[in-house]
Amino acid sequence: MLWLAVAWADCPAPTDNDAVEQAIEQVMAGFTAMDDRFESNRAALTEVTACLGEPIRPGLAAAVHRVEAFASFLDQKSEPTQLSFAAARLADPAYTLPDDIAPPGSPLRDDYDALDVTADVAEPLPALSGGTVWLDGKKAFQRSTFYPVFFQLQDPSGAITTSALVAAGQPLPLPAGAVKPPAPEVPEVPPEPVGRKRRPTVPLAVGAGVLAAATGGLLVGNRLSYGRYNEHYDSTLVGIADPAPGDLERYDELRSSTNTLGLGALGAGIGAVGLGVVAIAVSF
Repeated sequence: MLWLAVAWADCPAPTDNDAVEQAIEQVMAGFTAMDDRFESNRAALTEVTACLGEPIRPGLAAAVHRVEAFASFLDQKSEPTQLSFAAARLADPAYTLPDDIAPPGSPLRDDYDALDVTADVAEPLPALSGGTVWLDGKKAFQRSTFYPVFFQLQDPSGAITTSALVAAGQPLPLPAGAVKPPAPEVPEVPPEPVGRKRRPTVPLAVGAGVLAAATGGLLVGNRLSYGRYNEHYDSTLVGIADPAPGDLERYDELRSSTNTLGLGALGAGIGAVGLGVVAIAVSF
C-alpha cells in the first residue's frame, strides 16, 4: 500500500528511545542554564523524534511535551504552556516537576498545575486499512480533543512510518489511503405510521362475523324448507298408494333443498368458529 512508504526519508537512520532520552537531557541542560543551547538542542530533539524507528516510551513522550511547554513559557505564551504541561501529565501521571525547575508559587509551577486533566474529552480515531496508531507511547483508538499528542503510525510489519507532535485540535497526519473508506450508506426505510397499521385480528374477526351471519341465514332457510317439506309430505303423500309423479318430484326437490341448506349452515358455522378461535389466538 502506498501509505506504508517510510515517512522519514530524510533521516540517515532510524533513531531509538535512548537517542530521544539523550536529546531531552541536552535540552534540559540548556533550559536550566538559560542559554542559547535550549533552542538548538530543542531543534535537535525534533529531528531525533521525527526519525524514531520504534514506539516512544510514555515517559519520554511526556518529556517531549514538557520541552514544548518550556519553549512556550519562554515565549510568554500561557495557553500552549498549560496545554503541553497537561499533555505531559496525562502521558506520565507519576512524574513530579522538580521544585528547582518550578518552585512552588512560581508562574511556571502555576502553569504546570493550571488545567484539570480529568476534564479531557476523547474522540474516536478513524478505522485504518492496516497498521496501528500510537499516541504518547500507547496504542490508541481515541485521542484527546483538548491537548496535544505525540503521534506515531506503525505499519502492519511493525515499522514506524510517521512520528510527529500534533497540536491540540489539529488532525493527525494520516497518509492518504491509511483510513479505511466508510461503508456505503443503506437508505433507511421509514416505519409505517402506527395509526395506520391494521391488526391481523380485524379481518379474521370480520370473516368470523360474516360466516356467523351466513350460518344464521342458512339455518332459517333450512327450517322454512323443512316446514314446506313436511307440509307437502302430509298433504300429498301420506295414505296415497300411487302419488302423482309431480308430487314425488316436488318431494325430492324440497328434501334436497332442506338438506343443502342444513349442510351449508353446518359448514358456515364451523368456519365461523374456526376464524373466531384464530382471531383470539393471534391477538395475544
